[in-house]
Amino acid sequence: MRTRAWRRSALLISISTLAFAAQASAAETIETVVVTASKRAESVKNVPMSVTVLGQDELNKLNARSYEDYVSNVPGMNLIESSPTHPQIVLRGINAGGVGSTIGTYLDETPYGSSSALANGTDTAPNLDTFDMQRVEVLRGPQGTLYGASTLGGLLKFVTNAPDPTGFATQFEAGGTTLDNGGSGGFARAMLNVPLADDLAVRVVGFDKDDPGWIDDPGRNLKDINGVRSFGGRAAVLFRPSSKISIRLNALTQEIHANNDASEDVTVVGDTLVPKYGLYEQERTVNSYSAVRYALYNATVDWDLNWALLTSATSYGSLHDFLFTDGTGIYGADVQGFLRVNKFTQEVRLASNPNSGPLDWLVGGYYTHEDAALHQDIVFVPHGTPLGSLELDSSYIETAGFADATYHFSPSFDVSVGGRYSHNSQDALEFGLASAAGASTGNVFTWSTSADYHLDDQTTLYARIAKGYRPGGPNALPIGGGSGAPAFFGADSLTNYETGIKSDLLDGRLSFDADVYYIDWNDIQL
Repeated sequence: MRTRAWRRSALLISISTLAFAAQASAAETIETVVVTASKRAESVKNVPMSVTVLGQDELNKLNARSYEDYVSNVPGMNLIESSPTHPQIVLRGINAGGVGSTIGTYLDETPYGSSSALANGTDTAPNLDTFDMQRVEVLRGPQGTLYGASTLGGLLKFVTNAPDPTGFATQFEAGGTTLDNGGSGGFARAMLNVPLADDLAVRVVGFDKDDPGWIDDPGRNLKDINGVRSFGGRAAVLFRPSSKISIRLNALTQEIHANNDASEDVTVVGDTLVPKYGLYEQERTVNSYSAVRYALYNATVDWDLNWALLTSATSYGSLHDFLFTDGTGIYGADVQGFLRVNKFTQEVRLASNPNSGPLDWLVGGYYTHEDAALHQDIVFVPHGTPLGSLELDSSYIETAGFADATYHFSPSFDVSVGGRYSHNSQDALEFGLASAAGASTGNVFTWSTSADYHLDDQTTLYARIAKGYRPGGPNALPIGGGSGAPAFFGADSLTNYETGIKSDLLDGRLSFDADVYYIDWNDIQL
C-alpha cells in the first residue's frame, strides 16, 4: 500500500578516483574510456552526468565477478542482501518505499527485471558473473529519458565483449577460496572466440563458482551452512552481411543456489546489539534455501543509412525465483515462495551520425510486455503439500516514445535536452481462499537537460537536471477487501539537480570525477 511522502537529500558529494600511479612513467596513462550511457559510444569525459566505469582489466585485477566484489569501488552505490540470490542495489540512497525497483539494469541492449511494483523488482537485480565482460557502467541519477521506468536512482549496465571475426581467442581462469571461520570453495571460467568467416564469429563463455559458507547453526550441529553455487554461460553470434549492416544475437543463462541466508542472530544488551548464540551463528528449524535462474535473449540489428544509424533491439528475459524459509515462529510451519517474471521488449531508435554537424539527435520508440506470478505456500517441507496458498498474478504493458538532442554551440560548449512520454496499463489478480482483482493505467512525461563546458582537453564542467519515475499500479490488498484502502496507487517521481567536474591530471595518470547533487523525491511509494 502507498502513502504520500517526500524526501529531500541536499548537497551530497561523491568523489571517484579511477587510477593513480605515483611512480608511473609518462607512457603509463589512463586510456580513453568509452561508454554507451547516452545510447551512443562516446568518451566518459564527454558524458554530462556522474558515471563510473569498471573496465575488464580492473574487474580482472580485483577478481570482481559479482556485486559483493565491486560495489565498494563505485561511489554512491550500496548493496543490501542476506543472500546473493536476492540482492538490492542502491544508488544515492534511493531505496525507501515499496518493492518496485529504483535502479534500471541492462545487459547490452536487454532490459532486465520487473518494471512493476507487484513482482519484487527491488531485490531481484541480476547478480551476473562479469567474466569476459567488456565493462560495467554505473550511471547515477535518473535515467528516465533514455531508459524509462524505474530508473529513479540510476542505471547499472553490463556490456559484454562482442564476437571478433578477426581472430581465434581463448581465456581461462580457475582458483580456490578459503575463509577464516568458514569453509573452502573454488571456481572455473572459460571463454572461446571462433571466427567462422570474415564477416561471422561466435563467442562462448562458461563459468562455475562455489563460494564457501561461514554461518553455523549449533542447535542443529551444522557448520558453514550459507554456501553459494553460481553457474551458467553466455553465447553470442556476430554477423556483418555488408559494411552497413551488423546483426548480433546474444543469449545468457545463469543460476545461483544459496544453501542458507547469511544472517547472524543478535539480541539487545543495553544499547548494543550482540550475538545471541555466538559469532556467525543462528538457530533455525530448517535452512533458508533460495535459488534464482536468469535467462536473457537479444537480437540487435544496426543499419548505417549514411545519414543516420538505425538500431532495432528485440529482447526476451525470464526470472525464476524460489525461497524456502523458517516460518514456525509465525505460522507453526514454514513458508516457500515462487516468483516468475517473463518480459518481452522491443526498441527501435534512429541516431544521427556523430560529428556530422552542430546538432546530434536521437529518436526512438519502446514497447514492453511483462507477465509475473508471485506465489506463496505454508508448508512443512520444501515443495510439500501446501497448508494454505496465495498468488498474485500481474501484467504490465508500456509503450513510450523518446527523443534527445545535443547542440554544439562551439568546440567547448554543448547543451542537451531530452524527453520521454510513457503510457502503461496494468492488471492484477490475487487469489487464495478468495480473490481480488485490480487494474490501472498511467501516463508519465520525464525529461532531462544538461550543459557541459570543456575548459581544455583534460577538464570538463557540467550541470544536469533530470526527472525519473517509478510506475504506480493496482494495490495488492488483503483477500476479501482492503477496509477502504484505494484500489490503485500512483507513480512516484524524482528530480535530480547536479553539477560536476571531470579531469585528467598528472599527465594522464590521475582521472578525477566529482559532483554535487540535490534530490527532490515526491509521492514515495510505501
